Amino acid sequence: NALTRKAWPSSGPETWIKVFAAALLFRVAVGVGSVVLYDLLSGAGIGIEGLPQLWQRWDAPHYIHLVELGYGGYIEDGRPLFLVFYPLYVWLTRGVAVLIPDTALAGMAVSWICFAWGSVYLYRLVAEEYGGGTARRSLLLLWAFPFSFFFGGIMTESLFLLTTAAGLYHIRRHQWGRAAAWGVLAAMTRMQGVLL
Repeated sequence: NALTRKAWPSSGPETWIKVFAAALLFRVAVGVGSVVLYDLLSGAGIGIEGLPQLWQRWDAPHYIHLVELGYGGYIEDGRPLFLVFYPLYVWLTRGVAVLIPDTALAGMAVSWICFAWGSVYLYRLVAEEYGGGTARRSLLLLWAFPFSFFFGGIMTESLFLLTTAAGLYHIRRHQWGRAAAWGVLAAMTRMQGVLL
């Protein structure tokens, strides 16, 4: 283990910026690629401006309504909807929606930025334990995983990646206060975050 750390010195801010930029560019490429592929296969011609509407699938409409209407104002079939949608993603998206008025686009921006930041923490965690080469391969496998498209949607997957990777990184470094803070944020993202 000590030999591995000497062979692969701890990465610094320059490497973390590169990882962040690569992850963000990857998410943008997947988003643009999804529109191009959709247009080719369907002939709909929605273009790049249709990107947020294309990604309004699965739980995304619920999150969009929660951002726009709040938990008390979201009514479905004449009754309040009390499903388990934790508040952190909703709050972050609501904050970004101040800058980006399209709620769906704001939600995608939150997901993409959280994915990039979560990739940095994952890289740091793996590089510290196994070296930079393994950390890079870990990121490539995460990004290439068939279900990784969920990281780009209007959902909590990217935020959960960020909060858990950051929490585990700080646990690994015995930084208990930071680990606890990230653990609280993970618990405010998904039920499984309580385990962290």
